[in-house]
Amino acid sequence: MRNIHIGNIIHQRFKESGLSVSEFAVRINRTRGTVYDIFSRKSIDTDLLITISEVLHYDFFQEYYTPETLPQTPTPVCHINFHVEGIVDARLLCQHLSHYKKKR
Repeated sequence: MRNIHIGNIIHQRFKESGLSVSEFAVRINRTRGTVYDIFSRKSIDTDLLITISEVLHYDFFQEYYTPETLPQTPTPVCHINFHVEGIVDARLLCQHLSHYKKKR
């Protein structure tokens, strides 16, 4: 996880939004003073961050993660398309797929 100052990021997005501090405060159900306090915070309650994300139309949670910090998903080895009618036995399907994998 990155070391970020969420208040600075919120403040930047707020400035880009064109909202006044008073209007922003009303939309997030806080006082003007609390809005200025939010801008100075290094961390923030997740429920409040969700509300701010909705008001400013920006997912602030993405700021906490970079591609390097996200879990890596393995690259698929191959894709298999097939059509099945009726009931499928999952064990048999796995056996067939593992047999196919061994052939490759």
